[in-house]
Amino acid sequence: MLRSLLVFGAIIVGLRYSLKDPFYALLFYLWFAYFRPQEWLWSDFLSSLAPSMLVGILALVGTVLRGRFSVSGAGWFLLLFLLHGFVSVLASTVPGSAWPYWVDFAKVCVMGLLMLSLITTEWHLRTTMLTIAASLGFEGAKQGLVEFVRHPGASNMNPWPMLGDNNGVAVGMLMLTAITIALSRTATNVWERRTAGVMAFGVLYRGLSTYSRGGFLASAVLLMHFLMRARRRVVAMLAAAVAAVIIVNVLPDAFWERMDTIPSVGATRETDDQSILGRLHFWSVAADMAADRPLTGVGLNAYNFVYDNYDTSHGAFGRGRSVHSSWFGILAELGYPGILLFIGLCVGALLTTLGVRRRARRDPRLTTLADLAAGLEGALLVFLVGGAFVPMQYNEMAWHVIVLCFVTGRVAARISARPPADPPVPVPAAAAPARAVPPRVAARVPLARRSGR
Repeated sequence: MLRSLLVFGAIIVGLRYSLKDPFYALLFYLWFAYFRPQEWLWSDFLSSLAPSMLVGILALVGTVLRGRFSVSGAGWFLLLFLLHGFVSVLASTVPGSAWPYWVDFAKVCVMGLLMLSLITTEWHLRTTMLTIAASLGFEGAKQGLVEFVRHPGASNMNPWPMLGDNNGVAVGMLMLTAITIALSRTATNVWERRTAGVMAFGVLYRGLSTYSRGGFLASAVLLMHFLMRARRRVVAMLAAAVAAVIIVNVLPDAFWERMDTIPSVGATRETDDQSILGRLHFWSVAADMAADRPLTGVGLNAYNFVYDNYDTSHGAFGRGRSVHSSWFGILAELGYPGILLFIGLCVGALLTTLGVRRRARRDPRLTTLADLAAGLEGALLVFLVGGAFVPMQYNEMAWHVIVLCFVTGRVAARISARPPADPPVPVPAAAAPARAVPPRVAARVPLARRSGR
């Protein structure tokens, strides 16, 4: 009952602000997309209403009616990628199976275009990142901190509605760690900084507790990025060392035994981990699909449906298997044009955040924005590395991060275009007013002296 009251209270507040400004409707949508209140409630009433779609439509209509919807720069490449996905569905041998996934991805792209249109200030960007972090990190940090206290070192293989299985959860939580660290760095008061720091630790531990090898590799990238982008590297190194000592001491031998199988990719087939052998086979099948249909691939998210037609192992690794890689997934499903577009978007996003940080060296007004850009850059790097081992190529969070990286460049351009505030001009002290001479004194002064003679 209490959960229902909290959720419906939040919905009432969200609707009220959404009608005032489409940006708040965007935040309201992100809350639904990341927090999933319908999954948090004990009843299915909210799920039957499709709240995310309704709020998304509200945000889109409000943006269009107010004349704030625009497509430029990265938005055109996003639409081109979506259009190519549509062509791949039409050319697929299983268009009926691929079509629903294209529709879902089209919704992701529309919300990405709304982000590019509505997020125009540093405050907009940070509030958006804060909404994502709070919505997804509420449950993630709670699970991580509770498990750390109650069952330190135990594995948590629970799936997540937005992220998928344990491998997807690992990548998503580590991406969220990078975003939360950026929020901590840009916090304006102590309690906000400490809250963000505790949340970062919670979601980091939640990601590692999945025992995902791809997540473990992504965490190494996150650590290096955290140290490289820190303004106070000594403090960052101390914080990283403390977190590492705490987490490493509670992880059992079972965790490290699983991580020890990572270097075995080049070993003999007799000693290789079967899941690694399976991934290598699935990637080989993906390459065969791309070679067979180089321009359009087998169809957006259609790998599983056509896997059996390309399986050279004749079912040794099962039927209808997943590609287990975002990179090979796009290659197989969208062909070579699709993978080139995807690489171009990712490289463009990284170059944009790099440009923002370089601008900040010359313009102090961009310091906070540079920290936010560094957090998004770290989240994207985590996805690019961790996503190599999990099929997250159409995941909403991953595409939001890509879009927000481009947003940082647009916000930086707006800030730099404004003339810098003029420094205050010192006002000279006013001359002291002449002191009036008392009449008695003036009477004693000779007239010649009073006239200056």
